[in-house]
This record gives sequence, structure tokens and C-alpha cells, in this order.
Amino acid sequence: GKGSDALNRPVAALLAESLAGRGAVAREDFLHSLAEVKGITRDSAAILVRRFGSRESMQKWILAAKDAVGDLGALMPTASHDAKRSLVVAVAGEEALAFDDHVQTLAALDGISAATAREMAEKYENQAALCQALLTDCTAPEPVGRAMAMAQIS
Repeated sequence: GKGSDALNRPVAALLAESLAGRGAVAREDFLHSLAEVKGITRDSAAILVRRFGSRESMQKWILAAKDAVGDLGALMPTASHDAKRSLVVAVAGEEALAFDDHVQTLAALDGISAATAREMAEKYENQAALCQALLTDCTAPEPVGRAMAMAQIS
């Protein structure tokens, strides 16, 4: 009201913590950081804050997931693939995209559908494993035949 002093940030933070509980400011900061990721709405960010509670918890979940980008689809079904990738990088770094990068590399090859690329990436965790299988798998006598057999995963 009239004559009252505006609260500075540290005092406002103390007030928020005392009224909303410990961690309220950290959760709000987490919410803002997620909402700043390109393609992530404030509503989606709020869902993630409620689900994980902290950046550290979300980072641990992402790093433990084989397919963090795909798994985020269950939490944020309307977010674009690029938005989910950006979110993974913002929270856990580029290395957390390894599986999705592998899928994208396979799907970029003419004649390999996104579904087949995903199935192949699940069976052969990286390009080195796929290359090794192409050279050593006994399903066909030569690499082209082996590749054809590998693509018929289902």
C-alpha cells in the first residue's frame, strides 16, 4: 500500500519460502528455465516441474533413459520432436541425445522408415554395434544380405 517499501528479491524469496515451503524459489527457477527452452510452453514446463520437482531429478531420469526424447513424448505428447531434443540438451547435455541421434541417422537412409530405424537402434545400440553385426552376423553370407535381414526386425 501507500508508504510501503517494495520487497527486494532476497526478501521476496524468503517470504515465498516461508509461505510456499522450502524449495519454492528453486521450483520457480526450474519452471522458468524449462519455459525458456525453444518449443516448451509454460504449461508443459509446469507439468515437468510437478513430475520431477528439480532439475537434478529430471537430469537423472534423462540420463537413465535409453530414449529420453521418446520417453518425454509420454509426458509432453504435443511437444515437437525438436522441442523435446532441445529440452534434453538443456537439462542433460548433448550426450543424452546419443540414442535419438542414432535413430535419426538410420531413418535418414533412403528406404528405412522411422519405425524400422527405431527398432534397429533398439537392437543395435550404436553404429559400432550395427557395423559389427553387419560383418559377423550369420543370417546371410554377405553384408548386403545381412543388412536386409537386420531391417526385418519385427
